[in-house]
Amino acid sequence: MKKCPECGGKLLTIVYGLPIDEIYEHAEEKGLYFAGCCVDLYKYHCKKCGTEFTKDFKMSRRKDDDIFASEKNDGEH
Repeated sequence: MKKCPECGGKLLTIVYGLPIDEIYEHAEEKGLYFAGCCVDLYKYHCKKCGTEFTKDFKMSRRKDDDIFASEKNDGEH
């Protein structure tokens, strides 16, 4: 099991696209995190802190980073 370099939490493998029911029902035990249909370069998601990492761990982002904040605020003008 891979550990988050930020907090030591469990890293889940990010899956993009619409999962079939069998995979969705067993996602947690298989260590999967569903990220929607827009494929991105991030491969891992930390269950504890929410940080996402690329396969080589050279890039990361958190859910409270500016890119996510700006997406949330787009409809509030």
